[in-house]
Amino acid sequence: AAKAAEEAAATKAAAAAAENAATAKAAEEEVAAKAAEHAVAARAAEEAKVAKEDAAGRQLLKQRAEEAEKAAAREAPLPDGWDCRFSEKKGVMFYVNKETRASQWSRPSAPSESPPPSPPPSSPPFSSPRLMSPLAAQPAHMPPTPPSSSMTTPGSTAIFDIQSPLGQAAASNLGLET
Repeated sequence: AAKAAEEAAATKAAAAAAENAATAKAAEEEVAAKAAEHAVAARAAEEAKVAKEDAAGRQLLKQRAEEAEKAAAREAPLPDGWDCRFSEKKGVMFYVNKETRASQWSRPSAPSESPPPSPPPSSPPFSSPRLMSPLAAQPAHMPPTPPSSSMTTPGSTAIFDIQSPLGQAAASNLGLET
């Protein structure tokens, strides 16, 4: 009888432990579900906040664009072929040449009535003696190039005239022997 009572108590204790484990598991699952709900709610709140900020930012950009367009309209008209646009990324106006597709931040000025003066037709494009003389490009510390000079670096290929003053300067800068 005592053994039967012991077995009954052990069975009852095992049943109670199983019930406690099931209750604990259910409580744990409930806590996990509530945590997931809170995470979803927090994520939704953050997304709503970002959307609201984006809407406010877009509204501000739109307002700036309208103000800039009004200010541009009050100024002198743009030169022919130019268009004024608004950069949403920078929040400022920029200007586009419709023909060349070039863009710039500063407002283009109207072309002057008279073109800039051109050089007299009798002067050659490079009238400076310094520009015309090949020796002018040679640094003062370099001796004149002898006509028989050649590259002595084995296995190299010259991509310039080693006998010219510019070739001598390039070889010197590259550390090549001539």
